[in-house]
Amino acid sequence: MKYLNTRIGKKMTYLIGSSLSLSASTWLYFGTYDRFKTYDIYGVTILMGISGSTMLITSLSITNDLIGHNTSSGAFVFGAMSFVDKLSNGIAVIVIENLHPCKTCGCSICDDYYRNVLAFVCGGATVLTLMALALLAPHPIGITRNSESITPINTSVRGEEECESEDEDDNICDNSISPLIHNT
Repeated sequence: MKYLNTRIGKKMTYLIGSSLSLSASTWLYFGTYDRFKTYDIYGVTILMGISGSTMLITSLSITNDLIGHNTSSGAFVFGAMSFVDKLSNGIAVIVIENLHPCKTCGCSICDDYYRNVLAFVCGGATVLTLMALALLAPHPIGITRNSESITPINTSVRGEEECESEDEDDNICDNSISPLIHNT
């Protein structure tokens, strides 16, 4: 994934994952013949697995780029994302199970219910993420309009005698005291 992200970019990698997801959802919806139920379902699961992994890893990487140098809020952002992910998945499972048309019979409506849920819910979520990607497309990720004038909190511009390191690429020196470390 790292090679693909650096070679063609994160947005294009996400677009490839989304395309695979849409193709798997389409194949799942239109695959009703007997061969599909025996053999082709494995192709759908492989496409869904590859696309899901690609989209998840790339979205976490994009989130990391959006956090950028504001690492003080990074743990909260990833924690909130994980919490919302778990909560929304739990709610989705409850809603899907409660909307099942009949619990015991084997009619054609029941046979197609989970196929339709997989095709339309996964495909619909992919379409929503593609719309979000279209909004992000013209903008670079992680760079604000006035990013050159932003100085991180609790830092100062390096003076001659302020920092111990003489790295010329680093023009910011952290002179703050960490709240977890107490100097005595």
